[in-house]
Amino acid sequence: EFGYLRSGAAKTIARVLSQPNVDFEPVALKSALREIIERTNRPAEAVVKLDINVYGPRRESSRVGDALSRGKLWLQRPDHSRGRIVYENPHFLNLK
Repeated sequence: EFGYLRSGAAKTIARVLSQPNVDFEPVALKSALREIIERTNRPAEAVVKLDINVYGPRRESSRVGDALSRGKLWLQRPDHSRGRIVYENPHFLNLK
């Protein structure tokens, strides 16, 4: 066990993870992890920013987006992602 999420986010993410064909990938920079580990004295002080990339079929995007919105979580463009994957965000408002 590496760590845990805050309870509100964890409940929302657990509901989304239960959907078929949806995959989560946690991403944290090694340099940030090393810095936190080196400077903390107690486990409770070791708070690391973590991005969670969500992958799945396009047909699931609205359902996933709605579930995350209900939990007050919103998708952002990822800083790091799997190569050659088309980015689609159901929370993105496209103005023309």
